[in-house]
Amino acid sequence: MHLSVRLLADILLILSLPACGVSLAQSPPDAPNPLKPVLDLRKTPPVSGVEILSDTLGVDFKPYLAKIVPLTQHSWNARMPNEVGDPTYKGGAVKIRFSILPDGHVEPKSMVLVGRSGDTALDKAAWYAIAYTVYPPLPEEFKGPRVVANFNFVYNSPRPPASTTTR
Repeated sequence: MHLSVRLLADILLILSLPACGVSLAQSPPDAPNPLKPVLDLRKTPPVSGVEILSDTLGVDFKPYLAKIVPLTQHSWNARMPNEVGDPTYKGGAVKIRFSILPDGHVEPKSMVLVGRSGDTALDKAAWYAIAYTVYPPLPEEFKGPRVVANFNFVYNSPRPPASTTTR
């Protein structure tokens, strides 16, 4: 039986993820929600976008997001594959859904790779950026059990990630 290179890369990614204490859950097909275009890495540092998916219970999360985006980006920059820079400028986009608990911890087993870049190294850098970022506690006025968010990581291009479906 022949395994395609893509399937082999996916298997290697899945096998490497439990080492960071999180698991790759099956996810439904990505709902239509294209990424907003971002700036090119060759001109600016990498950027990521985040969106809250759960009910914020009327709490303004903009100040919180303003804190967690740079924390995640710092962690992401530390894991950035060399191929993203000069001369290759490898591109792709990754979308990861996860939950943050009131104390700021990522909820165990909540991370889901919703959109893949097509390159395992890019996917892993984004995955570990979230897994190893220490987030501050959620806003005190928020009384919910968790906040569910999508982080969008874009390397050198504004193309949206491919939907991840497991059959």
